[in-house]
Amino acid sequence: RRSRFDSRQQARSEMAPMPTLLRELARRQMLPAIVFIFSRAGCDAAAEAAAGLRTPLVSRSEQREIDALLVAFEAKNGALLDSLEPRRFELLRLGIASHHAGMLPLEKGLVEQLFQRNLLKVVFSTETLAAGINMPARSTVVTVLSKRGDRGIEPLSASTLLQMAGRAGRRGQDDLGHVILCRSAFEAAPEAAALLRRPPDPIASHFYVSYGSALKMRRARPLIECERLLKKSFGSFTARSSAASAASKLDFISAERRQLSSLLSSYPPDLLAPYAKLRARRTAEQRSLDYLKAQEAAAEAELVSALLCFVPRGTPALTVDGLAAIVADDPPLKLLRHMRHADTGRGQKGAQSERMLLLLADGTFRCAGAEHLAALFPEAAVPLPKEAQVLIGASVPELDAWRPRADGAWEARGEDIG
Repeated sequence: RRSRFDSRQQARSEMAPMPTLLRELARRQMLPAIVFIFSRAGCDAAAEAAAGLRTPLVSRSEQREIDALLVAFEAKNGALLDSLEPRRFELLRLGIASHHAGMLPLEKGLVEQLFQRNLLKVVFSTETLAAGINMPARSTVVTVLSKRGDRGIEPLSASTLLQMAGRAGRRGQDDLGHVILCRSAFEAAPEAAALLRRPPDPIASHFYVSYGSALKMRRARPLIECERLLKKSFGSFTARSSAASAASKLDFISAERRQLSSLLSSYPPDLLAPYAKLRARRTAEQRSLDYLKAQEAAAEAELVSALLCFVPRGTPALTVDGLAAIVADDPPLKLLRHMRHADTGRGQKGAQSERMLLLLADGTFRCAGAEHLAALFPEAAVPLPKEAQVLIGASVPELDAWRPRADGAWEARGEDIG
């Protein structure tokens, strides 16, 4: 429980504050942007945080144009201004706005008008803005990759992300649209990559004919025309497609069943029953064997992890990729620091297990942990002479020669030890 709390705290420390994010977007000329936040209060809080930027997002000429539009808006809707929040108008003059269902349609219409005229540089919105409103931007920012749904907190669907990302890039103005997925307290790069690789969700029809609508339709149209209208719906199209696919699967299964029947017709039934029983027994025994092998591998891994810190130099070892090696020495401290720094830069921040320096048969050095070893053989250890230890220590490659492997170990080709 403590480690989970620490990892959550570390994740929050790696999240970019909203002013920092906007400052970076402005520096890279990626504004205007729509920042998606899945709560109304979160949108308003982010707008207030963005107002703390020292460098203004809009130029003086843009600010004068915003002031002119706001004066015209106030003159046209003077009787309704008491129901609007004055702070929202102050943020609009800074090129910042919120857009969510908690705002009056009058306010949202003003935000949309200013954004379409390229006078707003950032709009903080819920995902409802991604559908049905003409507000394209140069960039879209998705702050989290999950939101509260009917079953609690759920990951974003591929279609929802695609819809929000589709706002990036303005036709006729931008050659390229930018989509930024932010680090959150709950998701990092692996979750973002998995979401991006996920295929789009299938389109489902929500067309439903109630008894009342059926009676109204029947009262106004003849039965043949009602049937024709229903057949034109997307729901009817998907039902026909599903029926065709099911019919095709049924034909395939029927053909396969006929083929199996013809193959088994030459064997009497009293022979087939014992064969089926043997097949089931073989499957069960294979499952038991796989379980025992997994248990043996887990026990061996636990033993390796317990022994690795205590085995003497010269202990034979077997790597997980099947190579013979000996435990040469503890890795140099500067090598461990180099590995930790490089792993952090590549986004691998998990705690490293105890590392040992291995010498493979071909003279390659490998800095590996218990998870990279299949077995240790301390009973076959031969103590290394002092001269061999000195020679091995002098042959350890320099830092720039070490390269990470896909399994997390590091490797370098050593000098010829002889």
